[in-house]
Amino acid sequence: MPNVDFAPSNPHTTTREKFTQNILNVQIPSDAAQDWADAVRHQQGLYKALYEHEAMAPNRQQTFMTPANQKSAVYHCWDFVGRTLQYLYMVDYKTPRNQRQGQGKEVYEDALGRTKMSQMLVEDTSGELDFMLNSNIDVRVEFNDAVKQAAAANGPLRG
Repeated sequence: MPNVDFAPSNPHTTTREKFTQNILNVQIPSDAAQDWADAVRHQQGLYKALYEHEAMAPNRQQTFMTPANQKSAVYHCWDFVGRTLQYLYMVDYKTPRNQRQGQGKEVYEDALGRTKMSQMLVEDTSGELDFMLNSNIDVRVEFNDAVKQAAAANGPLRG
């Protein structure tokens, strides 16, 4: 089963900055299934935009496992998208969605559901994201235009 070249960073010793770089440095193989490549491309763009949001600044130099200096919707979505990318990196990138089977299919379908959820969370205007995170937010910040554009750009809810 072909997997991308990705070695997860040690979350106990790696800063969020390096952790983010490691996840974003994964190249999409030229022979990747289009649906896999589209999902990875979308999540990488969103992950980068979330990381670059000013609300992440207080958390970038902490190790991944250190409790965040500042918890916000941006921080929680950054974490969610990063984990989604790791799921996508765990599955065979060559197999199209309609040909997947077994555990590989389960992991892939979960990751695709998470790509939709990440877009929904950013685009939410109902207040559901605030409700979901209410007890785990230190500071309220808005998603900036870069995050909104990355969520919408070729997002799974559009395709």
